Amino acid sequence: MKLPWRKLFSRGRIPGISSKELGMGRHYQILLPLLSLFFVRVDLTDLIPLNIPVELIQVLDGDSLEVSKGNFKYRVRLTYVDAPESGQKSFKRNFNAGLYAKDCLKSLLPRKFKLTIHGFDQYHRVLGEVEGVNLRLVRKGCVSLYPYTKFTNKYEKSLYVRAYFKARNERVGLWKYGGFKNPMSYRQSLKRKSNTRSRGHHFVSK
Repeated sequence: MKLPWRKLFSRGRIPGISSKELGMGRHYQILLPLLSLFFVRVDLTDLIPLNIPVELIQVLDGDSLEVSKGNFKYRVRLTYVDAPESGQKSFKRNFNAGLYAKDCLKSLLPRKFKLTIHGFDQYHRVLGEVEGVNLRLVRKGCVSLYPYTKFTNKYEKSLYVRAYFKARNERVGLWKYGGFKNPMSYRQSLKRKSNTRSRGHHFVSK
């Protein structure tokens, strides 16, 4: 996996860590404690995936959370999965699928656990895996699979794909409520509605 090391370390910017922690005006990532490795000429790409013990601060939604490592705080986006957005409804019974997915993740996470870091996303969140929790979310019917997921190998891909279809076929979790719209498509539809409202407001203001 090609990581944006130049962006991460340019101008002292390591996204994700609370700027208040360091008294600076930018967000930072957990890689700051690893900077000392440069002095022993260690290639950071060799450290990915990186396993570190962390402590849970809060669950943000069905596929993202905030954790801490020492004095550093950072946000994590779970790999391979895509949960319904906050407020997104199921196809049947008008069930709050987003809240269901969030509660599902909460029930699976211990207070302390090991996080496997695979990289970073475009929003500078850590892309990570939590000791089998990602797969369990799929098996329990709490999430869908992220459309552009790049699995480590074919075996891992088969585990997730089989778990996904098994949960759907047996109507486990959210699938017993008729399932939910693909989260990516849902986000895109929200964006289109927002743009339409913005254009309409602009027209009226003139």
